[in-house]
Amino acid sequence: MKMRQVEKNLFFLAERLNKFVWEVRQMPVTEYFGWIAHFQEQAEERDRDQRVAKGDMTAMTPEQIVSRLT
Repeated sequence: MKMRQVEKNLFFLAERLNKFVWEVRQMPVTEYFGWIAHFQEQAEERDRDQRVAKGDMTAMTPEQIVSRLT
């Protein structure tokens, strides 16, 4: 059985918050989406940091680019 993204998010969030899925389903929708956005931003930041560490200038801030070139 393949899980839909909504179900994957429920299990992911329950695991990260050390809660049961039924507890996550009881939280307000705004809190649920806030947590999902929070973890997505963390993942994107980790990805960006890894790309910067590998020298990917497209992931760098202008300040980081200048410091690499000087």
